[in-house]
Amino acid sequence: MLIKGIGPKNKRRKINDEMIKRFPSVEQVSFFEYDQKNKKATLELAGGEFCGNATRSLAYLLLQGNIGEIKIKVSGTTISLNAGIRQKATAFAQMPVSNLKSVKKFQPNLFRVDLEGITQLVYLQNKPVEKDLKQYAFEILKKQNLIYSVPAAGVMFISEKEQFIDLQPVVWVRDIETLLYETACASGTAAVGIWKALQTKEKSAKVKVLQPTGKFIEAEVTKNESNGLEVYIDGEIEILKKGVENL
Repeated sequence: MLIKGIGPKNKRRKINDEMIKRFPSVEQVSFFEYDQKNKKATLELAGGEFCGNATRSLAYLLLQGNIGEIKIKVSGTTISLNAGIRQKATAFAQMPVSNLKSVKKFQPNLFRVDLEGITQLVYLQNKPVEKDLKQYAFEILKKQNLIYSVPAAGVMFISEKEQFIDLQPVVWVRDIETLLYETACASGTAAVGIWKALQTKEKSAKVKVLQPTGKFIEAEVTKNESNGLEVYIDGEIEILKKGVENL
């Protein structure tokens, strides 16, 4: 959910909880302002975290579904990110990750990827996890000291298929204390793309990641000589509803 106008931080959790109560399909609430003349936007998530899908969504909304590009400064990040539309009914966004040092290997099947505003753990399932995924993810995050040390953290449970990667994302947001099995996760998709790119010596990699919605988000990862990373995510998008809500 995108709410026009950025209000005081101390009211955002109350608004977040009320909007999720009114619209149970909403997973995250964010607030935005837009300088149309300079094509620059500011996006603040209710919990102060970074969200890739909120970034894509705002670009699509502000560009009114038309091909183009804008800059968006998102909570949890220090730089303005490129976002926009390359083809109809899709939106892309740059991800806030700078270099390969942001990736750490904990176990053969567990990797940590630090993006600005959110930390993602990529968990490669060698066999299906026979536990409640939300509870298991919370246990993993707790063990890795990620419950209160970062604005948001997730566990991306993945299974490799022949042509794509299947994703089951669970995300915890510290300041609003939400733990969600998300229907899609763009920053998680970026983390999976980075993990996959590290498995190859190629300078760039494109990875299709299947979300729980049954739709794909694609991550494009480019490496340079100084171990720098440029990561973009792109996928289908649709505005479901516009309107005014009174509190």
